[in-house]
Amino acid sequence: MRSIGLAPHVGDLARKLAAVPSAAAAPLAATDGADGYRLTARGLVVSRDLSNAEFEQIGTRLGQIANATNWSIGDWIVYGERAALVSAKYGRAQEITGFTYAVLSQAARVAEAFPMDMRVAGLSWTHHRAALPLPSGERVPVLHRALGEHWTATMVSLFIDERQRAMAVGLPLASVPSPPREAAHRAGRTLWRANKPRRRKIRVCPKCGHRWEVQTTARS
Repeated sequence: MRSIGLAPHVGDLARKLAAVPSAAAAPLAATDGADGYRLTARGLVVSRDLSNAEFEQIGTRLGQIANATNWSIGDWIVYGERAALVSAKYGRAQEITGFTYAVLSQAARVAEAFPMDMRVAGLSWTHHRAALPLPSGERVPVLHRALGEHWTATMVSLFIDERQRAMAVGLPLASVPSPPREAAHRAGRTLWRANKPRRRKIRVCPKCGHRWEVQTTARS
């Protein structure tokens, strides 16, 4: 039987769980006391002052939970489908989780494409989702390259665009250069509405420290 590794969740599920009756506000992870916080179905409860290091540890934990949830929802659907369980049908799965068909089907598609032993530790579920358009035999090598070169998920998508152009003219995977980090940041920037006054601003990527200049709309 395939292990699906279900994990507790606050991040993506918090909005859905907010509708659960108050009696369901039992801790999901951690407890009051030395930890100083607990995660409930309605959110994060902090019971004492936290140091900056403790605050960061909680953020790291929340990120891990959110990432695990994306994988786990997909694993849950895939397991149910393979076991021919009635509740794995998308209509019922939507009722159980509160997620839309689009969210559930995408989670299942990523989980199906990347079995547990193909998931690259150190990269997010979003990185793996971005790699789906690649031929199946190229996905893991590209993700390992992304890990080694510290690519964002946007950079994976940019790389795939170039890979598809290379495939169209018969060039191998090794011929595709790494995506420029500047292009990735510009690809993800906000499109500001026209007819608004603009001002220059320096932004810094929190992950890699890259700095770039953007124009933003001035507040009215």
